[in-house]
Amino acid sequence: MLSRPRVHSSRNAAVLRLIAREAFGNLRATRTRSMLALLGIVIGTASVVALINVGGNAGKEAVNQFKAMGVDLVMAQQPVGSGAGGRTPAYYDAADIERLPDALSDVRAAAPLILSSVQLSANGRSALGNVIGSTASLNQVMPLPMRAGRFLSSYDGAEPFAVVGSRLSRALGAPGVPLMPGDRLRVEGAILTVIGVLSDVTLNPLFPVDVDDTILVPRGAARRVMPSPAITSVAIRVAPDADPGTAADAIARYFGDRMRSVTIDVRSARQLIEGMERQADLLTWLFAAIGGISLLVGGIGVMNVMLMGVMERRREIGLRMAVGARAGDVRVMFLVEAAALSVTGGLAGAALGMALAWGFAILSGWAFVFSPLAIPLGTGIATVVGVLSGYHPAAMAARLDPIDALRAE
Repeated sequence: MLSRPRVHSSRNAAVLRLIAREAFGNLRATRTRSMLALLGIVIGTASVVALINVGGNAGKEAVNQFKAMGVDLVMAQQPVGSGAGGRTPAYYDAADIERLPDALSDVRAAAPLILSSVQLSANGRSALGNVIGSTASLNQVMPLPMRAGRFLSSYDGAEPFAVVGSRLSRALGAPGVPLMPGDRLRVEGAILTVIGVLSDVTLNPLFPVDVDDTILVPRGAARRVMPSPAITSVAIRVAPDADPGTAADAIARYFGDRMRSVTIDVRSARQLIEGMERQADLLTWLFAAIGGISLLVGGIGVMNVMLMGVMERRREIGLRMAVGARAGDVRVMFLVEAAALSVTGGLAGAALGMALAWGFAILSGWAFVFSPLAIPLGTGIATVVGVLSGYHPAAMAARLDPIDALRAE
């Protein structure tokens, strides 16, 4: 009695091996049709794997570019309408900004920002650009590499000097020759001397303007070119180990206490990066869903192949059942065929998808980062879709009546 389970188990294993051999033989017999179904699974899986990796790499590239500009940047801005109730809006005081690094241990540097958009002209050319009135500490808050000349210094005072952004220097320079230190430019009737030209600066979503289209002037000279030279924003660099939320709250309280309890909007680069990472994850899943539609189409192809196989092999199915094959054996045979197509197509599609994602990253100039979920998710979905697509034809074959099947033409 103890040996019967082993005999029964060995018989089941032998039957499964026979069924698997028959299933693969049937796929080889219908090679062209099987290849078309396989191609649908390959394309669908490749779409899922490639889009997951491309979405993940796109998000990481955006975050890395932002991190390269400094993750310790904090912007304090006075919300529009902060002077509600008929009061005059309370602007930042330059002395409060200078004392900020001493008052808060998490703050390393702070720079005032006086912002305006103006019309600039030089060399007979004009362009609309931004003006920032600030101090030398701005270069300590965020990296602003120089291409020529020097940055603002604490000795400039109210001198009519300007540091010009890279794109603006090309727009206002002579044809083929950008602005250089020593050149003059006109801003709102005032003549400024260029003392420096910035290199290209990557756009920082946290900074209020695009630095490449901006000129920087000493805070004391802002009244020469701006109708209202009031400090409306403060750029702050916090300690690398500071908690962004805690630092932002402390900065908001510091200025709120000194500006008649005005509500201050404080945003940190790290908080923005966390939001960008969440958006990147959402984008990745969206791409995966788009690729999943292609995989669903491939699954329909598998179902069509299986249904056609059932209709063409009705006599074979009836003969098998007449000589002792059970309905479950017939069902398993068709499921094995569907699983073979989906697993093979899933593996081939995963390899193709990784190659496509790698090529896209190289052409885009990105550093390729492998997404650990791409291959398991792509091949797993392909297998599930393939097996589910093959279940209905397999069940249909298992329900055939042997006598009716043998009468089939």
